[in-house]
Amino acid sequence: MESSPIVTAVVAPVTTAVVVPVTGQPSGAAIIDAYAVAGFSPDLVFDFAEDYYRTSGSDATFADSITHARASRATMVDSDGLLKWAPHNLLTYSEQFDNAAWSKVGGLLDANFTFNATTAPDGTQTADLLIPPAATNSPYTRQDQTGNPVTVTRSCYAKAAGYDRFIIQNDNAAGNAAFDLTLGTVVATGFGITAFIENVGNGWFKCVAVYSSSSNGAGNRMAVGCNDGSVNSITSSFTADGTSGVYIWGAHVYRSDLGGMVNNPDRGDSYVPTTSSARYLPRRGHHVYNGSAWVNEGVLVESEARTNLAYYSTDISNTAVGWNTNSTITAPATGITGIDGVSGSPFKLIAGSGGSIQFRDNQNLVTSGQDYAICAILKDAGDGVYASFLGLGIGLADQVPVFDLVNGTVDVAATTTVVKEAGIYPWGNDGWYFCWARVTASGAQGVNLGINNSATDNTGAGYRWTGDDTSGYYVAYVGCEQTSGMPSIMPIPTSGSTVTRAADSLTVPSANLPWPEPVVIGPELVTNGTFDTDSDWTDASTGSGSS
Repeated sequence: MESSPIVTAVVAPVTTAVVVPVTGQPSGAAIIDAYAVAGFSPDLVFDFAEDYYRTSGSDATFADSITHARASRATMVDSDGLLKWAPHNLLTYSEQFDNAAWSKVGGLLDANFTFNATTAPDGTQTADLLIPPAATNSPYTRQDQTGNPVTVTRSCYAKAAGYDRFIIQNDNAAGNAAFDLTLGTVVATGFGITAFIENVGNGWFKCVAVYSSSSNGAGNRMAVGCNDGSVNSITSSFTADGTSGVYIWGAHVYRSDLGGMVNNPDRGDSYVPTTSSARYLPRRGHHVYNGSAWVNEGVLVESEARTNLAYYSTDISNTAVGWNTNSTITAPATGITGIDGVSGSPFKLIAGSGGSIQFRDNQNLVTSGQDYAICAILKDAGDGVYASFLGLGIGLADQVPVFDLVNGTVDVAATTTVVKEAGIYPWGNDGWYFCWARVTASGAQGVNLGINNSATDNTGAGYRWTGDDTSGYYVAYVGCEQTSGMPSIMPIPTSGSTVTRAADSLTVPSANLPWPEPVVIGPELVTNGTFDTDSDWTDASTGSGSS
């Protein structure tokens, strides 16, 4: 049978519905369909802002109505106005520990698992029973992912089944977090690890371990195991009795720097189930600052993949392979909260007293003659200085966009042949601004952040202002993308290499599209479709009626 065709939905970067469903109707009142037009109720409704969906005339969910795809992590703004990661799970087969994606270690075999042995926390018969073999060993199951040593959270639901000691570990031998499944307590944690345990009912506990970049190790390994309480490490041996173990379900690994990760809107908690691949959910409930408040703008869809060429986009203090200072100073922004809600997460870029105030990304990743978009999220530090962009050919007379971080304005000469356009708009109500410029590169030099002493000095000389080793502005993010348009709506964090945010796509299965029922008007006019007995039919070859 031929498969049903898929129709690709074309949506704006931020899709907003105009009307909302009417709620709170009094008992017995006629139901009013807020989506009705000219007295007709549509069978197909996608209201992204109100998170309401209808297919074939019946209420539906987002997942039932639309298929989303994006092959990477992405950032969004949550209802609290903080930059966070969209919901994702880097593991595969998060509820199927029998799958080959989970390596068995320390004498552990598939035979030591009873799959779908009991009811999971979500009410389905999908939780597995792990019983280590009767031996002295260090049995556990693990799954590895590649990635930079960034802050990640590892979690798994566990329930005692004879043993009440449950352990989560990364690829670092000291990276253990041990939990007591009887008392519901965290027993021990390795260096730099924050752990907590949550009672979710029916003997189940959600065990969570947060690993910082320093404690995460070189990669991203999720390992889980149990024991009799004699050790607090997966790699330490104990003697199993062959009959005791733990129930496990819902393994999860996600990036949790920035402001953390947005909850899965289908569940109301952080867990994102997976099967054969890592899962990156759509950016539902993305919020945009409208000048006075953060407003839910529905689903954020960016239809083009973008790559951030700046090696350390949120850490301008890194000069190893990232930023190269030129008579400038960086310092943690003490007491200043960043766009991710973390105090001290941004840095202050300070104008040094040596002159030539530049601060550049120490990379030559651009091609002369190509268009690029430079962007940065900046904030005034109260020192009376201004921000500017240089590099990629910017820096000659009348080619330096200068940003006023107090009044939210940008000055750039209209006649420049390098800077095609520039803009600035507020990022929230606490003084942060998204500054951007589109340029045609005339050299291979990377992005430069400048500090000017005049809001209108775009002559190229302003950034040569001699500073005082104190004055400057705050920097939360820097990006550089090869594009002929605006930069990506959301930051693409990097930490030592370029990072690509994959494109979003939304597709609507054809079965969800409404089709009108055929309408027959009047009596059937043809009564004999076989042409054999009806004398009203004429045989063209003889001129006589049918016989």
